[in-house]
Amino acid sequence: MSTNFKDRLIRIEDIPDGSERLLEQGNKPYFPLIVLLVCSIILMILPQTRFIGIALTIFLVYVLIGAKERKLFTITNNYIIIYLYHNDIECNIFYLEEVISWEFKAGKTTLDMIELKLNDGSVYSFETTGPNKLIKVMRSIMASREVKLDKKRKF
Repeated sequence: MSTNFKDRLIRIEDIPDGSERLLEQGNKPYFPLIVLLVCSIILMILPQTRFIGIALTIFLVYVLIGAKERKLFTITNNYIIIYLYHNDIECNIFYLEEVISWEFKAGKTTLDMIELKLNDGSVYSFETTGPNKLIKVMRSIMASREVKLDKKRKF
């Protein structure tokens, strides 16, 4: 099984045009972060939890404002683009006709993952911060290629 994805590596400015963007996801899940920020502000107001609220508020403001925003992936009706972590110039592109199957894997200690099995026998995984929208989009464009785990697991 190949794990060399250099043939799928393209420059970000060379991404093909003309495809409808179905989903684009970044590394900051804004809605949960803002809900936590509101909760931390409420904790700051209460006298018993003031210091916890201050610490949490400082941390969340740093994450929202100070941490670098970067794209994780973009899904279109023709291909999936996965942006590389330490590379702001290049990305991987996977055309939907190359994907034989895909599987959602829930993360226990890390982020949730989507695993793509490609027609050349290789497997590629990418992370997601909000799996609900991603799974919905993947099911809308590649429903017949989803690998579903059995509900009844035997241990």
